[in-house]
Amino acid sequence: LVSDLGSSARHYFNFNIVLENKKLKDEVEQLNAEKRELQFFKNENDNLKRVLGIKNRDDYVSVHTKIIHEDTNEFAKNLILTIGSNEGVQLGQAMVRNNVYLGKISEVNLFSSKAMVITDLNSRVPVVIPSRGVNAILKGNGLGGAQLLFLPQNVFFENNDQIYTSGSDGIIKEGLYVGKIITDNKKDIKKRKYSVDLGFKEHQLNYVSVLKVKK
Repeated sequence: LVSDLGSSARHYFNFNIVLENKKLKDEVEQLNAEKRELQFFKNENDNLKRVLGIKNRDDYVSVHTKIIHEDTNEFAKNLILTIGSNEGVQLGQAMVRNNVYLGKISEVNLFSSKAMVITDLNSRVPVVIPSRGVNAILKGNGLGGAQLLFLPQNVFFENNDQIYTSGSDGIIKEGLYVGKIITDNKKDIKKRKYSVDLGFKEHQLNYVSVLKVKK
């Protein structure tokens, strides 16, 4: 009887090991399948970026600089920076602070440059709202804010929908935080009004960075 019990116990133990090994093997195969699928979509995404001329996030380096002057009027907002073509600064490059998009280079000299802030009336930047699958253009309003243009019909926003640069112009880095959507929270989403809350305050700007493509 003792021998039979021991044999049954060993059989039960071995059966559990076989089941556990099969479960682990299935999990490994599932993980490998998911890894292959992710690699497939990554390759597709990289190929699409190459076709569209969109740079990868690690294709950029940042150059830190100080703001030495503000060149502003009623509707314009420009900053003078202490770096220029001597540091590889070029027209259209993004000006950022803590990975937040602030504006882009609009004029370049040898040892200085001018950057147009996102709130400038002439500012335009391609953006994406990932939570809604929406691309748009963010335009400065000249009054310290910005608004979304060229939105598709029948698109509706929720409070705190995040806005990022899309990188579709091939110059400005993809995925820089721009701001978030603020709505009036009306129950009827078709009647909701919204505004854009930018990710920075103009009076807080002192030191910034310019993003340039790696050589």
